[in-house]
Amino acid sequence: MAYVAAAVKDPAARSYKYLDLLINIFVVVLIVSNLVAQKFTQFGPFKVSAAQLLFPITYIFGDVFTEVYGYSASRAPSGPAHG
Repeated sequence: MAYVAAAVKDPAARSYKYLDLLINIFVVVLIVSNLVAQKFTQFGPFKVSAAQLLFPITYIFGDVFTEVYGYSASRAPSGPAHG
């Protein structure tokens, strides 16, 4: 993935086993949360959008990218996710 190679300066010195998988899951969660945004579900007296349940998961991915893979690798998913 070109974004990962650009984010990690020396790929030979740093090989991340799960980074590509996590980036793909991150992008899928973003896309699915946009697709189900108009669907509503009810929890007791509360009606919430399905996207309100899925979108916070992306913040967890952002924290994992930053804490485990570093700041430069945490910027890698923003290319395929928003472009």
